[in-house]
Amino acid sequence: MAEVQKGKKDHYLKDDAELNNFLVDLGVENARAGSLEGEQLKTWVNNFLRLQKILDFIERRGQDRNVASALLDHSDLTPSAFNDHSILTSIIHSAGVASAGREVSSFSIEEDVKLGGYRIVVTHKLNGAGQKNVFDRDFFESAEVVEIKKLSEALRNIGQAPFTLFEKDIPRVFESQEDILSAIMVRSRKGVDIQRYKGLGEMNPDQLWETTMNPETRTLLRVRIEDAYEADEIFSTLMGDEVEPRRKFILENALSAKNIDI
Repeated sequence: MAEVQKGKKDHYLKDDAELNNFLVDLGVENARAGSLEGEQLKTWVNNFLRLQKILDFIERRGQDRNVASALLDHSDLTPSAFNDHSILTSIIHSAGVASAGREVSSFSIEEDVKLGGYRIVVTHKLNGAGQKNVFDRDFFESAEVVEIKKLSEALRNIGQAPFTLFEKDIPRVFESQEDILSAIMVRSRKGVDIQRYKGLGEMNPDQLWETTMNPETRTLLRVRIEDAYEADEIFSTLMGDEVEPRRKFILENALSAKNIDI
């Protein structure tokens, strides 16, 4: 739970989802970017935050987010393109990408023994050694990439660079969508003080009554265990001594998880 103080008002927000939604509301208040304002601008910000979350997941899985984004910008890069060496060659010749601390040393096309056709291999220089990133047909047909493409298309409704953000009719110009998002999120935290509570014992009695104990405003959740065997298996996976099953579970379910408060 988080307590947000804005001016003379206190707001109690039960989890990160509510906190983020509250901050986005503050960030887009009295603001306009291109033709977007109000709920439209809020939707744009939420789409951008969702896109960043998916790219974070891709990077944790071992594939460079900047390279993935650059490749996905090419309209010719479709699953069928992995059967055509010439199309992939044309794409990688125009996809020179450098990411923080890792310079792309080469793009190459290799035969894909597993899936057939070809795959794109990107080699980074990292501390003097080569690090390979593989982008194949499976990657571009994955649920993550499908959603990235949908979000990227939706984000184009803000217009083209340079972007102008109006704050109470005062214009500020930015060169990228990332800069627009950063400016909005900076606005959201102006004059805001956030206090997080990890447990009820950290609250004062009046705070505890207002957020948790008051029968007129509190929220009660019923928890039912309908499959004891499955519940025990999940508990053992997440809380057991074996690291690899827990890692696999998190990787497979990260994007589906909801209502997580860290």
